[in-house]
Amino acid sequence: MHAVVSRASLLPVAALFFAHLSCLVSSSPFADRGPDIEAGALSPRPPHFVRSYAAAAGERLKDSDADGIPDDLEDELAHAYFPFYSLSAHDRCPLHGVLYRLSPHPRSPDKILIRYDVLYQHDCGLRGHVGDSELFSVLADPSVPAPQGILAVRTVAHHGTLCESVMTCGRLPGCKSCSWALRDGQRYPVVFSSANKHGSYLSEEICSFSFVCDFGGCSRQAVAAAPPMTNAGEPGNSMVADLTTSGFVRPELGWTEPQLQRFDPWGEGRFGKSGHMAKDLTDKLYEIDPRSCER
Repeated sequence: MHAVVSRASLLPVAALFFAHLSCLVSSSPFADRGPDIEAGALSPRPPHFVRSYAAAAGERLKDSDADGIPDDLEDELAHAYFPFYSLSAHDRCPLHGVLYRLSPHPRSPDKILIRYDVLYQHDCGLRGHVGDSELFSVLADPSVPAPQGILAVRTVAHHGTLCESVMTCGRLPGCKSCSWALRDGQRYPVVFSSANKHGSYLSEEICSFSFVCDFGGCSRQAVAAAPPMTNAGEPGNSMVADLTTSGFVRPELGWTEPQLQRFDPWGEGRFGKSGHMAKDLTDKLYEIDPRSCER
């Protein structure tokens, strides 16, 4: 039986080894991955920190999506760097969950890029529909514990429509300051969700000013939402092909719309009447430049 390892106990280990990732990533051949790593779908050249993380965890770890980061560590980081998510106090259809994709940043492998796709059962605003999908992204430095390791956040409200609004905030050069709220006694950047339409914003004022697209606006809650999360994996190395059997879109959790059941996020279909999830999870618009918000 494997020892039980908590998120809190492993995050310092993750931070320590990510601090050395950029200089180690090129010197770890697949044949020398070590006995504590389950082969599964490991990348051809996994970084040394994978073996070290597995040894610290005291159990065999898998890298199912072959991006060089173990599944358990991806889960730790996705939860740790999730912003303060503030639902509108006036939302009539708040049921939601999060599908995330966590990867080394393609231009700075010592940083991680996390795409959070927030899925709702309904859009119950003007011209409402079944299924709603609003994605935002986070650039983080995993060598620095959350929330200080959050370098930037980008929201794209109503992507691909006339109401599209792109905002970026954070600690990088050229970034605007984020709105902040306390979660677990620490200051996290806030992502606001508009009432009923669920557009993602970094400013409560801008959201509320967008009364045509987001009638009802946004509001800052005292307590952050804590939605269930499911790891999407990577293109070609999916970690979920059915959000009902392997995710949170389940009747016992309140998801009752038949057309949302058994949904494959990497498939060609749409989540109800919302956007194309597989395209959103690979859209470069969400790829925050690690050098500056102005790039």
